[in-house]
Amino acid sequence: MFKKIGRIILWILLALILLAAVTAIISPPLVRRTAKKSFPTVDGQIQIQGLDGQVEIYRDAFGIPHIYAETQHDLYFAQGYVHAQDRFWQMDFWRHQGAGSGLSVNSHTLIHFSLNQVSNQIPLARRESNPAGVF
Repeated sequence: MFKKIGRIILWILLALILLAAVTAIISPPLVRRTAKKSFPTVDGQIQIQGLDGQVEIYRDAFGIPHIYAETQHDLYFAQGYVHAQDRFWQMDFWRHQGAGSGLSVNSHTLIHFSLNQVSNQIPLARRESNPAGVF
């Protein structure tokens, strides 16, 4: 009887190890592809309705956009478009963090971000309980 239970446990462990190995092989490309979808398009040309003329958006080495437009309307339109692209990545990142699945995107950054977030909330709690600022 103990041999039968031992064999069942062995098969379960082998199945779990196989499942973990398959997950470790398949997950990184899927996570990488999903993460890349949320990044803004920074190369190439995009045709957008609503512009009066040509708009050029150049991103420097730090990713900061520089917008060159023929009219003020086009400048503001392009600024809103670029801002929405950058905010979409941030909102997607926060969505992953709130769902607890952000570790799959970038574990080192998220752990560092979460620790900073927790450590920044502790002094705030002290300030709220002691408005005079005396500790």
